[in-house]
Amino acid sequence: TLWAARRVAAPRPHRHLLKWFAVGGLGLLVGTIQGVIQVMPANEAWLHAAGPAGEFIDPIAHAHINLVTGTLALVAGLAFYVSSRRGVRPSERKAENAVFWVLVPGSVAFYLVFMLLGWVEGHLVTDSSLSYEQAVARLGPLHPIALMVCGSLTLVGIAGLLLVIARRFWRGRSRHLAGAPLLVLAAAALVVGTTQGLIQILPPVKAFLLATGEAGEAIPNAHAQLNMLGGVVPALLGIAMSVGPGTLGISVSRALSRRVAWFVGLGVGTYYVSAVAGNVVTGLVFANGGSLSLADTAAVLGETGMAIGAGLYAIGFATLAIAMWRGTEGYRAGGWRHARATVAGYNGEPAGWRRRIPLRYPLAAEAVGGLVGFPGLGWALGGLPLIGLPLLMIGPAIPWALIPLLTSPYGSAPLGELGLWQAVLIYLLASTCLSAAGLYLGLRARHRPFSAEAPPIRPAWESEADA
Repeated sequence: TLWAARRVAAPRPHRHLLKWFAVGGLGLLVGTIQGVIQVMPANEAWLHAAGPAGEFIDPIAHAHINLVTGTLALVAGLAFYVSSRRGVRPSERKAENAVFWVLVPGSVAFYLVFMLLGWVEGHLVTDSSLSYEQAVARLGPLHPIALMVCGSLTLVGIAGLLLVIARRFWRGRSRHLAGAPLLVLAAAALVVGTTQGLIQILPPVKAFLLATGEAGEAIPNAHAQLNMLGGVVPALLGIAMSVGPGTLGISVSRALSRRVAWFVGLGVGTYYVSAVAGNVVTGLVFANGGSLSLADTAAVLGETGMAIGAGLYAIGFATLAIAMWRGTEGYRAGGWRHARATVAGYNGEPAGWRRRIPLRYPLAAEAVGGLVGFPGLGWALGGLPLIGLPLLMIGPAIPWALIPLLTSPYGSAPLGELGLWQAVLIYLLASTCLSAAGLYLGLRARHRPFSAEAPPIRPAWESEADA
C-alpha cells in the first residue's frame, strides 16, 4: 500500500506519515517471525535453559519489537493523521520528524541490545555452565551501559511522542475531537509504563525482581498490562472515535468519550497500583524473611484492588458498548435486511416445476440422503441451495471421517467406549431429524408453499412459455 501510494498524482499532505506506518508494519513483521522461530522445540528448550538471559529474548525483546517498534509506531502515525486532518503546520511536522528520528533508532537499538545480550549471556550459561550472575559479570560494564543508553534514547523518544500527542489533544486544535480524552489517558498511561520499564533494567531493581520469584515476575506483567490496557487500547479507541463520523458513520459525543476515559483510567490505575504494590510488598517480605501473614495480607489486598480495577474497566467499555448499540439501530436493521435479501438472492425464486412437487418429496430425499451420511440433497432440490450445498460438502466428512477418528480403538479417543457404528447411527438419526425438520420449516416459510397434491409434471426442457 505504501509503495502504491507513490504513484498517486494528487496532493498528498500526509505523506510524511508514511514512515510511521512502514516502521510499524516492519516491527510487527519482525516480531511475528521471531515468535514463530522461538517456539520451535529446540529454540524453546534453549530459552528455558538460558534462564534470565533467555527472558531477554522472550518475552522482553519480543514484546518490545511488537509493542514499541510496531504497535506504538502505528498508533503514532494514526494519532498524527487524526490531529492533522485540517492541515499540518510546519512546526508540527518538524516535531513529528524529530520524534521519529529519536524513537525509531532508539527502539531498534534497544531491541538489538536485548537480543544480543540474551544470546551472548545465554550461551555463557548453557555452554560454559556459568550462572546468570557470572555471565553478566563476564561482560562487565557493557551490560548495564548498553541497556541504559538505548533505554534512555527510547524513553526520550516515547516521552517526546506522548508529549506531542498530549499537547495536541489536551490544549491544541484537536482537543475538540471526540476521542481526545482517551488519547490523553493513553499518553499518561504510556508515560508511567515506559518509566517503569526503564526502572526495571536498573541492576538493583532487576536483582530484586529475580530474587522474589513469582512476585517479581508479576511486576513486569503489570507493566505490560498497563501499556496495553491503559495505553494502546484507549489510544486506538480514541482514534476510532475521532474518525467515526467520516469512516463509520457513527458520531460519538465528547461527553461519552470523557465518561469512558474516566472509568477506563480509574480501572487501569486501580488495577496497576494494586498489582505493583501488592507484589512489591510480598517480594520484600520474602526477600527479607518477614512474616507470611503480612505477605498473605498484601496478596489479598492486591487481588481485591485488581478485581475492583477490572470491574471499573469493564464498566467503561460497557458504557461505550451500550451507547454504540443504541446509536447503530438503523445500521443494524439495514444490515439485517441486506443479509436476508442476499440469502433470498442466492436461493432465488422457486421454479415452476418445484411449485408442483409435493412437500413430502424433498423431505423424503433429505431423509434418505441424511440416513446414508449425505445431508443437503433435499435442501438443494427444494430450492434452498445456500444451505444445501454446504451440507452436501461438510455432511459426509462427519460420519465417515470425524466420528471414526473420535472412536478409534488406538489411543485414548473421546468416543472410544461408545463404538464406531453406535456413534455413526446416533449421529445419522439425529442429524437427519434436525435437517429434515429445518427443511420443512424453511419450505413452509416460502411465499409460495408447495402444493399438497402434485399436478402432472412437464418435462424439464419445456418452458413456461410453451405451457
